[in-house]
Amino acid sequence: MHTLTVTLKQHTPLIHFQHNQTGATLRASEVKPKLDKFIVQKEFNDDFSKCRSFLSGYDAQKPDSLYEKFNDRFRALNYKLRIKAEGQGRHFIIASYLNQGKEASARSARRDAEIISKTPYFAQEKEYRYEQWNELSKEGILHDKIAMTFTCGNMDILKLIAKHIQVFFARYNFGTRQSKGFGSFSVCGISSSYQAKYSIRNYDDLMKESFAFVYKNKRPKSQLKDIFSCINEDYKLIKSGNSRTKEKSLLMRYYYDRRIRWEKRFIKQKYGELNLRYMLKGSAGRAVDRDPAGTNYKFIRALLGLPGTYEFMLDNPPRSNSKMIVKVTSPGNEIERYQSPITIKVYNGIIYIAGNEANRKIMEKNFTLLCSIENTNEVKDRRLGNIQTPNDFSLSEFMRYAMSQGQFRNNYQALKQ
Repeated sequence: MHTLTVTLKQHTPLIHFQHNQTGATLRASEVKPKLDKFIVQKEFNDDFSKCRSFLSGYDAQKPDSLYEKFNDRFRALNYKLRIKAEGQGRHFIIASYLNQGKEASARSARRDAEIISKTPYFAQEKEYRYEQWNELSKEGILHDKIAMTFTCGNMDILKLIAKHIQVFFARYNFGTRQSKGFGSFSVCGISSSYQAKYSIRNYDDLMKESFAFVYKNKRPKSQLKDIFSCINEDYKLIKSGNSRTKEKSLLMRYYYDRRIRWEKRFIKQKYGELNLRYMLKGSAGRAVDRDPAGTNYKFIRALLGLPGTYEFMLDNPPRSNSKMIVKVTSPGNEIERYQSPITIKVYNGIIYIAGNEANRKIMEKNFTLLCSIENTNEVKDRRLGNIQTPNDFSLSEFMRYAMSQGQFRNNYQALKQ
C-alpha cells in the first residue's frame, strides 16, 4: 500500500456536532465525498470512461459495471482517508448576538471556551426570546495542525490527490455555516516524496484559480472575534442591509437602479393589506407606503441564498418580542433551500469574499409567501402573495458594483473580478 500525508492549518473554528469529544476535527465522511467529486470533475470532466479504473469497486473484468451508479452521482475513489488533529484544540462558543449578561453567564459556565459573538446569523436562533446563552449558541473547535493520511494501492490516485488538494481546500470550507467563513483550512505540508512536484502554492493564486471573483481584505486581523464581526457586517451590507447602522442593502440598491423593487417592500405592503392588529416595527401610527400600480417586484435576496423563512419585528407583539415569520414555499417544494453562491474564506487573519456565478435553477422561479405571528394562532400561514426571482443575474457584475460603492468599512482589493 502507498501513503500520502497532507498537513492542514486551521484558520477558523469548525462548528462540530461532536465538539466535546477528544480529537474532534474534520470528518473523513464529509471531506472524502467532496474531494472525490472535485477530482473527478477537475481531472476527468465527469467522464466515466476516463475515471472508472480509479473508482471504488472497479472490476477490470467488468469495466462498465459502475456506469449506472456513476450516472446516479457515485464518485467514490478507491482510497482510505484518516484524519487526526494534534493536541486538545481550542473551544469556542459561537453566536450571532450575546448581550453583556448572557456573555458573562457563558464565560462563567464555560471557562474552557472562548466567546465569539456578532457572527453571521443562524436562522434557527431566536435570540430575542430565548433566556439562556446556550440556547443561542453553537460550539466550535480549532486545532493548529491536522494530519490527513491517504492510503491506497494505486499510486496514481495519490498523485491526483496531491495535485488537487491545495485548490480543494482553497475552494471549500467545512462544517456548519461554511459559506460564512467557519471551517476554513489550508494545506501547509505534503509528503516529502510529492513536494518536488506539488510544493505549497501562494494562497492568492489558489483563490483566483478556485473562484470567478475574489476580493481580499488588505489588513489581517489577529482576533477571531474581530474577523467574524467584520464578516457579519460586510455580508449584511451586501445582502440584507444593516438596521443598526441604517445602511441599505447593496443588492437592493443594485436592482433599484434597474427599476426593480425587492421582496422586503413587497412583504410589508402585502402584510399591511391584511389589516391585522399586529403592526410591523416602524409602521405603527402611519399608513403603509404604496408604490404605483405595476411596480416591478422581484424576490432578489433569494439569489444570494434561500433560508426558508424570514423574520420581521413587531411594534405590538402578542408576547414580548414575538415576530412575524414569513415562510417561503415553491410549487412542489422544487426549491426548499439554496446556499449562498458567495463564499467567505479566512487565511492567516485575512478575509476573502469570493464566489462563482449563481445557479440558474434559482432564476425566474415562482415562490409563495405565507406569514404567521409567533405565539398566536390568530395569524397562521396567511397568504401574502406570489413573487418571482429575476430571470437573469450576474454575481460577478453585482460584486463589482458592490465593491465600487465605497461603503465597506473594511478595505478590499480585487484579486479577480
